Amino acid sequence: MTCTGCENTICSNLEKIPGVKSVTASHTTGNAVIEYEEGKIDTAKIKETVDGLGYKAVKITPVTEGGIE
Repeated sequence: MTCTGCENTICSNLEKIPGVKSVTASHTTGNAVIEYEEGKIDTAKIKETVDGLGYKAVKITPVTEGGIE
């Protein structure tokens, strides 16, 4: 990601996936935080979507409400 346009592209496309609750992306950190419903979507679908947009999902780390699992 290099700009806010990249952030918006990632957010808007991931938010279209059933089971995704919210997405926040930052081109300054190169990270995105995706809140999703377990059992409705898996991290492979998230990675596939990001990669399909021309970006590269390098590492997906599941997080619980209390912190990193």
